[in-house]
Amino acid sequence: MNLSKRISRLLAAAALTAGLGAGAIGTAAVPAFASTTTCKTFTLEHVYWTGPIFAQPWEYVPVCWNGSTVWQNGHITAGYSLVGYTTTGVSWAGTYNDASHEWLGMGMNLPITTLGIKGFTASTLLTPRWYVNAHGVIYAFGSS
Repeated sequence: MNLSKRISRLLAAAALTAGLGAGAIGTAAVPAFASTTTCKTFTLEHVYWTGPIFAQPWEYVPVCWNGSTVWQNGHITAGYSLVGYTTTGVSWAGTYNDASHEWLGMGMNLPITTLGIKGFTASTLLTPRWYVNAHGVIYAFGSS
């Protein structure tokens, strides 16, 4: 018997054994392509540190995924901790993606200004961004 026939028979026997085993305990075999939905609230934060001053924006983002798509699943809570900066508050916090829904971008915008040190002030916009894929894995961080 050639190798491909042996492999085919072994695979068929394994499938039959798995099927009988599943039937014997009273549960249906789950196809390999089936997926389940998982939900989690991600706690996302990043520290911007410059000498004695720092900013730490953070978000709680409820997300669900099923292996092929990912989506926001509730209200985002965003905040920050600041030392040496002032702010008018979070100007945007949300999620975004493309038409495929295979990834979800999460982020916020936080305008900050340094406290006047010897009359000098500087302003910038912190824009932390996190990305999660359809398997619930955070795979990138970006920021200004």
